[in-house]
Amino acid sequence: MSHNTIRHKVEVDQRALVDKILARYATDSGALRELVQNADDAGATEVEVALEFAVGSEPCCIRVWNNGRAFNDADWLRVRKIAAGNPDESSVGLFGVGFFSVFALTDAPEIHSGSVRLRFSWMNETELVADESPLPVPQAGAAFVMPLKPSSDALEWVQGEGLARLRGM
Repeated sequence: MSHNTIRHKVEVDQRALVDKILARYATDSGALRELVQNADDAGATEVEVALEFAVGSEPCCIRVWNNGRAFNDADWLRVRKIAAGNPDESSVGLFGVGFFSVFALTDAPEIHSGSVRLRFSWMNETELVADESPLPVPQAGAAFVMPLKPSSDALEWVQGEGLARLRGM
């Protein structure tokens, strides 16, 4: 590099990138399909989906738990790197984008696994950050906690045809 060369860091608008990932998923329920697939990849034999309601009867949170293996260090690193992928086809996160489908449902997803809680949030509206903290009680398997966006169509999932479609996934 010559003395006159200026190197610039290539930056990514993380919000726009996540929005482009979401364009791959036809509905909010695509996020549930991804979480169930990841549970299967982690060797889970059970998956529970709980829709929590606030006092006013509107859904406020979805919690998806599986009894698969707990996240290891490589899993935690991969989930913090969009599109990092996973060279091990028999493991979770082959392409490294499926987890980000949860942003169709929430702006602040949390993952609880082992003794770790990882909470994603938006800083300055365009920069995605992940805050790691210890869980007071270790979590078997993995739980994904998603406070719902007001624009989520999750309420439609627990009624009529929506519920039938979810059961058929």
